[in-house]
Formats: sequence, structure tokens, C-alpha cells
Amino acid sequence: MKIRRLGRLRLAAPLLALAVVAAACGSDGGDSGSGSKAAAQNDLSGAPLTFATQSPYVKAAFEKSGVLQGAPYKVQFAQFNAATVTTALTTGKVDIGQLSDFALILAQANAQPAWPANDPPIQGVLATQPADDTNYPPIVTLRGKNSGIERLADIRGKKFAYSPGVTSELQYLLTLKQAGLTPADVKPVQLDSTVGATALAQGDVDVWAGSPARAGAALDAGAQVLTTTKQTGALGLGVLVASRGALKDQRKNAAIKDFVGRSVGYELWNITQPNQSAQVWVDAAKLTPAKAKATAIANRQVPHVLDDALFDRIQHNTADVAYSGGLIKRAVDVRGHYYTGFNDIVAQKIKELDVTTKVAAAVAAARP
Repeated sequence: MKIRRLGRLRLAAPLLALAVVAAACGSDGGDSGSGSKAAAQNDLSGAPLTFATQSPYVKAAFEKSGVLQGAPYKVQFAQFNAATVTTALTTGKVDIGQLSDFALILAQANAQPAWPANDPPIQGVLATQPADDTNYPPIVTLRGKNSGIERLADIRGKKFAYSPGVTSELQYLLTLKQAGLTPADVKPVQLDSTVGATALAQGDVDVWAGSPARAGAALDAGAQVLTTTKQTGALGLGVLVASRGALKDQRKNAAIKDFVGRSVGYELWNITQPNQSAQVWVDAAKLTPAKAKATAIANRQVPHVLDDALFDRIQHNTADVAYSGGLIKRAVDVRGHYYTGFNDIVAQKIKELDVTTKVAAAVAAARP
């Protein structure tokens, strides 16, 4: 199995230094429905939202997409690296931010003292999942060209590189589970993702798990895909997270609800307008046009209502695997760390914007 060349360019959220910029939210996008009307009725001009992002793309894309036009509040886009977003959220320095489902579980499991079950400091308010994880998986497991590995069972006794504390490590555990093995059956090697890919290219390790965006050196050296998140069950979800303090504030809560509704439109814009999205990657992130086009396709995420079926997948595929594999030391019940109070606006916007039909058409049009 060969990884799609577009897929190898999929970007992990860039780890960039803090840069806070205030932006009045405006665009030529559609109305946000009842969430927008409710927000307008509540005078939210004094309830600005601080949004922690991990890429310059996000602010520029929100502006380009037009989904925030007419919002009765301002959004301050605060750019953090991945390691500090969670801290900014839990300490209340920002109101909302972007994390992965795995990062939210890590925050919960590693918290000292443990978060109160009925009053966690942060909660997920919207989840998104890859639009096409068959052709553009968020994480892959590669076998080295000269590793002697032909099938999953062959990784027994081999050097397996992964980056600790991130989804790469979860993919490592799930790859072992798929192969019917445990960490005791391989030689784990903890390396930065890019360093690990280089080690695979040079034959210093036999197997590597990580983002296709970091796999260039390995792929150029003849590495092949052994399995992907599609086969292992790693979800690769994005989560819009809100601080509990903001959710408890009546005006902030109303503003976040409106923002969540508009975020459904934002994700749909990313999916259905790949050329405009690619240009934003060029302008804001300084990618080459070719890489920007690939990134726009590979990073598409579909909004999902926070329902029991999704919670079961996160619990089983992520939290339970992380605990049983020793990645986290405390068992986690994920349900209490998601806030379902905005499900109505998410479901409404998915229906109003005909998200399911439009996503299917866009995915089919971009399929390699």
C-alpha cells in the first residue's frame, strides 16, 4: 500500500510562538440561524471571545470564508504552540481553543489534582472528523524499505519509533493491538516525529508512526504504509474546546453557541472551497502552491454532533487504549468532559447547509 502523495503533505498544527491579534469578525457568509438570532437578542458586544489557535491559517481562513460577518461580538485570535493551548484554556486565559480528542484526554488524565467530575475546567463543544481518512489518513504507520517487514505480524522484535505524548504514540499502541502484539513484543524508540522519519529512512529503526506531513524523508527512501488510522481505529478528531468559566458566563455562553454554529459553516467552506483554502495556506502559512493545494484537501474536517455514538468511539478507541497501553495512568470517562448544550445549533446548521451531501460531493471530486 502506497500513501497518496497528497496525503503525505498533510500538516500537523504548526508549533508557533504566541501572537495575539484582535479581529472584528466580519464576512459575507450565511446567517447562523437561531444561534445568531439569539446572540443578537442578548447584546454580546461586551462579550468578546479569545480563540487559541495553532496556525496562522485559522484567522485568515475565518476571515476569507465570510462566516463571521454580522457576529455581535469580537474574536481575538491568539496563536499558541500545541503544548501551551491546554494550559491557556484551563487557566482561563482564553475562552475557546483547538485541541485533538487525544490531547483533551491527556489533559484530563494528567491533571493534578484530578478534575472534578461535574465541573471540569474545560469541555469540548464541537467535534470534527477527517472528511476522507481513507485517502488522507491523519496518522500512518510506515515500514522501512529494508526492514524485512511485509505484514503486521512481522513487526515483532523490530525497532518501532514514535513521538511520545501525541497521537503518534496512540497509533503505535493501536498498530500493536491490530497486530495482536504488546509493547513487550517490539523495541520501542521514542523520537521526535521528523527525527523518527529520518531514522526510518536511514534504517536505524524499522517501523515509524506519525503524520504523513512528517514522513517525507522516509517515503523518499522507499518506506511503505503498513497501516493507517483508518485500519487501527485512531479517530483523528479535532475538538473545539471552551473554558468552563466562559461556559458559565451567560453572555459568553451565548457567544460561544453562535460561534459553534458559524464554525459548522467554516468547516464546510474548507471542504467545498479547496482553491480558496489553498490560497490562504499560501498567503498566511507561506506554503508553496503545490503543498498548499495538497494541504487544503488533506486537512478537511467534518462537523459532528456530540452524541453517544461518538463518545463511545472516543472512549473505546482512544481513552481505553491509552489507559490499557500505559500511555495515561488514570482511567478517563470522556463523556463528562464534553458539553452537549450546543448540539441543537450544530444539528440545525448541518441540516440547513446540507453538509452531508456537499461533503460527499467534495470528497468524491478530490479523490485521487
